[in-house]
Amino acid sequence: MPTHFFNRTAYRLVPVPVPDCFLKLDALLGSLDGRPIQLLAAQSVRLAELVCRRMADVDYWNYQMETVLRSRADPWQKSIAIGTMLNAYLGGTKSLLDATAIVANELFALELRPKQTDFGKPVFWRALEAASRQHYVSLAVHRPLFIDVIRWRDAAIHRSTPLVVVTLPGPPSRETLKAGTPKLSADPSRDVAHLAGLFPSPDNYQEWLEPLALCKRWRPAFVAVCAHVCTWLAGQRSGG
Repeated sequence: MPTHFFNRTAYRLVPVPVPDCFLKLDALLGSLDGRPIQLLAAQSVRLAELVCRRMADVDYWNYQMETVLRSRADPWQKSIAIGTMLNAYLGGTKSLLDATAIVANELFALELRPKQTDFGKPVFWRALEAASRQHYVSLAVHRPLFIDVIRWRDAAIHRSTPLVVVTLPGPPSRETLKAGTPKLSADPSRDVAHLAGLFPSPDNYQEWLEPLALCKRWRPAFVAVCAHVCTWLAGQRSGG
């Protein structure tokens, strides 16, 4: 019987579809022999839930930010909420990458220490390539995006919360203050000390992003990574 491991994640909390790869993997895992409690402890189920939980966290915060932007809150409240939620979202993205690295380390016997089991560490990529050129290539195609994720997450966690400001359609007035829209700095290292002369204008629009631009840019790659993990686990289904 299916284990429904995805129901023990934040997908139970928001109306976001579970990525199809997890549904297909669960159907496969549910066909294995053994009692339900034994299946829950199986390596494949345990690792699938680890990665699915992290992907669910990413989708959870994406959904919460979408909800805030659709709300009737004033733009100033929205910008504060989005900045706070982006901090949690970015933490979730790095956790997803770390979970994937943990799965690779365990399945492919990379024998890396915890601090080395990290997409940001060259030692991880060398060990993965030595263990399986095929699996290395399948992940390395996303490596520039992984570097971008880590850069944003490190800036948010260790330096400054993502800078979200309110842009106005004209000079400040009672009407324009209500009609403002939140924008995210395209530079993850920028904080309030850098604001002088940098508020969005036709001269510097390229320096500002829509609040959910990162979510939209990164999610397809995250889903692809989850699909790779599910493929790995499906191949290991007789173990655990």
